[in-house]
Amino acid sequence: MSRYFFHLHESGSVTLDEEGSELADLAQGRHFGLKGARGLMAAQVCEGHLYLDGKIQVVDAGGAEVMSLPLAEAVAISPPTA
Repeated sequence: MSRYFFHLHESGSVTLDEEGSELADLAQGRHFGLKGARGLMAAQVCEGHLYLDGKIQVVDAGGAEVMSLPLAEAVAISPPTA
C-alpha cells in the first residue's frame, strides 16, 4: 500500500489534501481521483455551475507528482441531439 495525496487546482487556487489515502497502486489512485473529481463536479452542478479548467494533482508520499487528472477529462459530455 502507498499513500497518495489528491490536491485540487481550481480557479487559481489550490486545496491541499493534508491526509492522503492509502491505496494499492497508481491505477487505484487514478480511479480514486476520478471518483473524487466527479463528486466535486456533481456538487458544482447542484449549485448551478461547472468549472472544467481545474485538475487533481496526485502526489506520492515523497511529494513527487505521479499523475495529473484534468477535470475536463473526468466526464464525457454529450452535445444535445436535434
